Amino acid sequence: MLLNELKNNNVDFKGFVTSEAPTGIAMITVVDGNNFIILDSGANAKLTPEVIENYRDLIAECEYCVLQLEIPVETVLKACEIAKKSDTKIILNPAPFKELPNEIFLQIDYIIPNEHEAHNLTGIYPDNEENARKAVLKLKQMGVKNVIITLGERGCAYNVGDSILFEPALKTNVVDTTSAGDTFIGALVSKLSKNETLNNAIVYATKASAITVSRPGASKSIPYMCEIE
Repeated sequence: MLLNELKNNNVDFKGFVTSEAPTGIAMITVVDGNNFIILDSGANAKLTPEVIENYRDLIAECEYCVLQLEIPVETVLKACEIAKKSDTKIILNPAPFKELPNEIFLQIDYIIPNEHEAHNLTGIYPDNEENARKAVLKLKQMGVKNVIITLGERGCAYNVGDSILFEPALKTNVVDTTSAGDTFIGALVSKLSKNETLNNAIVYATKASAITVSRPGASKSIPYMCEIE
């Protein structure tokens, strides 16, 4: 079912491997537009560094490698190692949150946590503009070049070099926030890969996630490019 969904949306999924473990699932409940998720890693936990090593050429030929933490941390580290050697830019969405080794922050080109993940990583809860600035600076001090903290209905805080900027969220009728972060990251990378500036990519990603939260569901709520532009 999942592979057919990818095919129907013209997504190239060469390099996928199968496992005897069940497909990972997320049980999602929505209360007042906010989502609460219980994860069962399933086959995701079987994605070992050895599997990644077998597909190093696929990572090496890419411009961007997007990673998250539903797979083992050691597998994320292996992907980072391969990407770094081939000048593939690394984007990490540290979700669901896990403790990370310090070395990983020196390898990441972009880190995109939400406000809760940023708090877990830095000890600073970005509940206002000043604390958001502090959290961005702390992540930069940890070694990450580019930091983008998504702040839900407050938009996002990010850096361009040493400058810290804010992009407000678009006003919309929030139905379901599931997939908002994934949409934001996917839209952002789609623009960065076309050599758009980070500022323009964030404006585009903000529009995309605003559409997503106005609809129920997960993948079905994610907009097509024509809807955003």
